[in-house]
Amino acid sequence: MNFLLSKMAGDFSKPDKVHTFFPEEIEKKMWPLLVSELFFVGKATADKLHRLGIQTIGELAQADERMIRAHLKMPGQIIQGYAGGGLCAECFI
Repeated sequence: MNFLLSKMAGDFSKPDKVHTFFPEEIEKKMWPLLVSELFFVGKATADKLHRLGIQTIGELAQADERMIRAHLKMPGQIIQGYAGGGLCAECFI
């Protein structure tokens, strides 16, 4: 998870600034961002999420897990875990 947070924080402040991003700041700093800004979410995945009515990282984090899994399979479960600030425990079994 530290890699994801450091990647997201680096994207916040490009090119010259340093930005902190701690796990307890996820809801405040990351959830308002568009899903397309989440690490590993490309255009096709963002388009699928938009069709499901999910625009922000927070909406993805709080979306029904079964719905995400049904439409995006395992990659959806992984990115939903990232959106929530954690990892999907079942994704690496």
